[in-house]
Amino acid sequence: VVARVRFLRCAQWLGFTLRDAEELLALRDDPEADRADVREKATAKLADIDERLAELRAMRVELARLLTTCRGNGPAADCPIIAALDVET
Repeated sequence: VVARVRFLRCAQWLGFTLRDAEELLALRDDPEADRADVREKATAKLADIDERLAELRAMRVELARLLTTCRGNGPAADCPIIAALDVET
């Protein structure tokens, strides 16, 4: 049980969901499973992480741009950051 919990925690630290980690455990326990199956799941997770990193970078760029528009003094209601967030879609 302890080894299983460690496995799950390590898998989650690498970004795998609990369901993903359970699937990896199932692959480990399946004598018919191949390393290619594990590699496929790891490759998909890496692609997911790369996508999330790209989204975070884009968010960072936009937030940094918004920060340049605000001097940090005056009423919050007139803040250009608030105004940028308050656009109707």
